[in-house]
Amino acid sequence: MRTFLAIPIPYDLGRSLEALQRKLSCGRLVDAENFHITLAFLDDISEETAEELHDLLEGQDFRLPPIQLKNIGQFGRDPPRALWVGAEPLEGLAQLSTQVLRAARRVGLQPERRRFVPHVTLARFGASTIDPFAIQRFVAAHAAVQFPAFAAQEITMFQSILGASGPTYVSLASYPVHANR
Repeated sequence: MRTFLAIPIPYDLGRSLEALQRKLSCGRLVDAENFHITLAFLDDISEETAEELHDLLEGQDFRLPPIQLKNIGQFGRDPPRALWVGAEPLEGLAQLSTQVLRAARRVGLQPERRRFVPHVTLARFGASTIDPFAIQRFVAAHAAVQFPAFAAQEITMFQSILGASGPTYVSLASYPVHANR
């Protein structure tokens, strides 16, 4: 199972992100119901390992201050591969990511090691879906976008099922997140 741990984006905030996203005239737009902040990408894991990880995560105390989505960023430069809205507080989200990565390692997983950049992906680009000028205009117009802060309610273990029209995310389990100011 292709699996990851993430913070789902609340419905109302997802609709606001979707309204921003509609102003982008190119790319493969991420479906609003798929908006999330990835804490750990686990790749392909067995059901048994997913169950072991679930047992370990279920007893943990997850704490996080309110999250604010702001500023447009991109992965890749020329051409970009993806466009996103950043998430803060970086330190709190990084600590939460480290906590779930430690649990993943305890059950024998070796998650990829990348610099942690908390974000919500708005669009992905391929050779046939990219318009560099449209992306530049979008970034220039919305670079300093900012949304109201929200309190994360849970971390979700998702299975990602890849399909021709994009991925489908299936929630396998959820773990409560408590406010930490």
